[in-house]
Amino acid sequence: MKDLPVFIIAGIPFGCVYALGASGLVLSYKTSGLLNLAFGAQAFITSLFFYSSYDARWPFALAFIVWVILFSFLLGVVFDKVLFQKLRHSSVSVKLVGVLGLLIALPSIAQALLGQRSPNIKPFLFSTNKIYFRLFSYPVSGENIQTVIVTLIVIILLTWLLRYSKIGLSMKAVVESPKLAQLNGISAERVSSIAFGISGILAGLSGVLLAPILHEINSYDLTLLVVAGTAGAACGGFSSLPLTFLFSIGLGVLQEVVAGYVPQNFALAASIRPSLPFIVLIGALLFNRRLKNIGNIKDPMAEVDPPQRSLLKYYSYNPVKLRAIILAVVLVSFFSVTFGGIVSGNWKFVLCQGCALAVIFLSITLLTGSTGIVSLSQATFAGFGAFLTAQLVSRYNLPVLVALVLATFVCLLIGLVVALFSLKLKGLGAALLTLGFALLADNLIFPSSYLANGATGVYLPRPTIGSINFNSDKYWFIFEAVVLVLTASFVIVVRSSKKGLEALAISGSVPGAQSIGLDYSKSALLFFSLAAAIAGFGGGLYGITQQNISSQDFNWEFSLLFLVLVVVMGVRSIEGALVGAFAYVIAQELLDTYAGNNIGLIISIAIGLLALIWVLDPEGLVERQNRIWVSTYRSLKLRRDKAVV
Repeated sequence: MKDLPVFIIAGIPFGCVYALGASGLVLSYKTSGLLNLAFGAQAFITSLFFYSSYDARWPFALAFIVWVILFSFLLGVVFDKVLFQKLRHSSVSVKLVGVLGLLIALPSIAQALLGQRSPNIKPFLFSTNKIYFRLFSYPVSGENIQTVIVTLIVIILLTWLLRYSKIGLSMKAVVESPKLAQLNGISAERVSSIAFGISGILAGLSGVLLAPILHEINSYDLTLLVVAGTAGAACGGFSSLPLTFLFSIGLGVLQEVVAGYVPQNFALAASIRPSLPFIVLIGALLFNRRLKNIGNIKDPMAEVDPPQRSLLKYYSYNPVKLRAIILAVVLVSFFSVTFGGIVSGNWKFVLCQGCALAVIFLSITLLTGSTGIVSLSQATFAGFGAFLTAQLVSRYNLPVLVALVLATFVCLLIGLVVALFSLKLKGLGAALLTLGFALLADNLIFPSSYLANGATGVYLPRPTIGSINFNSDKYWFIFEAVVLVLTASFVIVVRSSKKGLEALAISGSVPGAQSIGLDYSKSALLFFSLAAAIAGFGGGLYGITQQNISSQDFNWEFSLLFLVLVVVMGVRSIEGALVGAFAYVIAQELLDTYAGNNIGLIISIAIGLLALIWVLDPEGLVERQNRIWVSTYRSLKLRRDKAVV
């Protein structure tokens, strides 16, 4: 126990950064009801611009004022004016896709502007590599001192702002009731914009202070800052800033204490520390009763206005639409069989990838398109399907397709367990729980040698059926295309069944559906489990296609990317999933050929911007085209019928 004070002191700087991030999240959430998951991306872009300017010999004061104060504040205000204010009365899926669009696009835009070279992290208040003194034998360095000092200054200023300033009192009024505040002459929109601006400054400070501690500016680490901040904010109930500060600092300390006492020969020793914020987030969501309806802020004056029109439309299975779906399935089948024999070898492999991804995307269509439930862990379920298939083949010598079926069943059970926990929450809370599960799997489960074997990965052979060897991309592509058609047909049958129509009714209005006897819990469990199974099945197909796979093929960021892509294309249509998957892999191949190392940046920027455009008019691109086609078909049919008469 003699090392305990050392571990506590080592964790305080991390806790301070978490506290700044959590405070920014709470501040914006309390005034708008919107959880800004793009907070970490704001931290990254600000720190990148600040250190790039500072590295280019800008004076520290000038760089700090321009980027950390002015730029961060204006960035938060602009985001609120342009995007966040339009999202407040939207569904959970629309809110998440809008914010995730920023999360995906911002880091890539910053890197495209400044290049992918990370700037030097120069000291500004204290020398970052210098040890100033020792406390309980712990060497206190410059970055530790400046982090604690800046955090204390921010605490004092934030306390004064919220308790004694006019804008702070206005924020409190808006939190209680935006409409009542407006009746008293307070502009709720203006107050919210200022809150997002201050939150932006806190994001910039977090990024600038965390970079010297990590000795690099990394978009992945700074994006994960929002998870640690969300965990601290969740422990404080997304309401109390003092509790948020205490819990966030405690989280940083807990990380260092646990890392210090975990035996180094323990297999997952390196994974325990980064996994703690995710574990704390899941625990807070499950056991903090104040978070049961997170994201659904009730305004006592809400009845003043008529209710908002729901953005989730019922998926109509009219005869015209059904014919269009059947035609799409036939075209996909024809395209698969004929194109499989025409295209070159590399493009056959790309189309194989597209088929596997389309199956994973269909799981999002089934879950979010039918029930409105948002899962941020579909790539994780796909990873479980792929890695379990590989382990069953290598450890128990099972045939690949038999192992794939068994792995799919296990994914269904895993999905059932996650759904049971998610039922305790609704909307945003359930989505955050699935995000915590995805991050936990990435950091604690997939690195295990019993599953994904970490960065080394696993091998999956192609199956052989009789005399047909699926090592040929041509035959494997045809097999996958048939499986894709069958999966799409299964999704269509489920969505058009009695349970599917009940799920659509529930997604439109949970209280209304429950008032006529529909059971939300049963529908959520059924569709979440089936979606997990389909994602696991698609992940297994993807693993067999790639043959060599690792945890990087299914990390949590792909879950966000897949969700955004399917929703933008059309989450309520089968065609949206198919077009999204094939467009993604074809664009990747083309960019890989002609854009070289910039492929990731271009795809992230494109998908992020598409998401932001979609938020302004939440109708999927494919769904809009379907509506135009159906309308045109009906008009032509009506003219023909009149001509016959």
